[in-house]
Amino acid sequence: MPVRVKATRQAGMIALIGAIIGIVVSLLLNAAYSLTPDGVDLPIPPWQPALEQIASPALIFAPAVEVYHLYGKVVLLVVAAFMVGLYGLYANQRAVFDQKPPRPQIWGYRVAMTGLVLNLFGNLGDYWVSVGTTVDLIAFVGGTVVGLLLQAVGLVLLAVPGLRSASMPRPAAGALILWLPFSVALLLVGMENLPSAPLLALSLAWVITGASMVRSGLEHVALQEQTI
Repeated sequence: MPVRVKATRQAGMIALIGAIIGIVVSLLLNAAYSLTPDGVDLPIPPWQPALEQIASPALIFAPAVEVYHLYGKVVLLVVAAFMVGLYGLYANQRAVFDQKPPRPQIWGYRVAMTGLVLNLFGNLGDYWVSVGTTVDLIAFVGGTVVGLLLQAVGLVLLAVPGLRSASMPRPAAGALILWLPFSVALLLVGMENLPSAPLLALSLAWVITGASMVRSGLEHVALQEQTI
């Protein structure tokens, strides 16, 4: 197996595992938040009553705030897995374009990775080393909100050229482009906790993308290697 294809698949597997964890954690995180004093009066998504019944032991094993922060800490690992997946995806695009992908992809990778790094700092500030409302606010706005917006812009810049050149599978490119509108839809149906809604949307996008990377090594690198 060509080294590039193997590396792409390994990065895809890490992203896929992280995304599956992200789906579970995002649902539990939102449900746990709705049990805290800050979230008890917020709307809930249609599936949450059933989830609370099925996953009740995972929500009531400790005080609601502690449960919420525990699941929030797990998000750090999910973000780290997305960083590995993003690096593998960009490395694949560099290989396809012979080390020089289109400029939008170069900037897309940089912007999206910056957003993920900010998400790491936001998570640390929100769930690990929170010391007061001011620090929490800075971590939330600067780390979570700004980080998510940068990811939205960066992933579009990365995925659109990949879609046009067929260097990226259509389902993967489409998922990376549409995750933000889907997260807005989740907010509108009652999943109002941040980062739960965007985490669920991003996780679904990386399930599709990671699966594509694992299944085929994005195929195009393999084809390129065979012709060398």
